[in-house]
Amino acid sequence: MVCSSQGFPNLECLDLYGINSTAWKVEQGGMPQLNKLHLVSCDKLSMLPEGLRFMTDLKTLKIEETPFLKGRVVDGGEDWYKVQHIPSITYHDIACP
Repeated sequence: MVCSSQGFPNLECLDLYGINSTAWKVEQGGMPQLNKLHLVSCDKLSMLPEGLRFMTDLKTLKIEETPFLKGRVVDGGEDWYKVQHIPSITYHDIACP
């Protein structure tokens, strides 16, 4: 799955549920207005896209039931440098009813 550098210029909120992809690429400049990202049950997604580090408007990252990302988005995790600018990052193993 790829989001080009000119892709979705006005998108502010993105919810991805159960995407069946192992990789997600966001080129620098893609989704420049995104401020909320919610990933749910993306079991095959093994890392966050490099392009997240350029999304300076991104204020909220919520990850649910996506096991490969759990340890990657914490301070010291492999994807931390991509998300450390995001003020609110939450991870939940099981969605609450």
